[in-house]
Amino acid sequence: LFEVSCQEIRKSLAGKHRKISELLLEMLLTRFRDGAQEIVDGYSGIFSQLRKTPKDIEEVASMREYIGTVSAEIMKLAPDTKRCLDTYGVLEEFGVQLTADDFYQRWRVF
Repeated sequence: LFEVSCQEIRKSLAGKHRKISELLLEMLLTRFRDGAQEIVDGYSGIFSQLRKTPKDIEEVASMREYIGTVSAEIMKLAPDTKRCLDTYGVLEEFGVQLTADDFYQRWRVF
């Protein structure tokens, strides 16, 4: 009779599986951080444009035109915002330790 021990193979595969799952969660965290920063930058651009004080009638007309396009710009950011918030939800679900900055970014995106 023969006895085959697969203990070492099992340990090796379990270690690889653990490493892959850790790398996947790190990738999701990086994707969340990058996506959140892009979305915040997009909203910041809109806010900075709206904060400008018009100096003459042409700038007032330009501002009115821009205000008309703001809703379209926000709609462009909406799918990315949803994807970013979904990624954050997955990270929370898996119990990833998130920093205070990550939490702050999540609410800035929301």
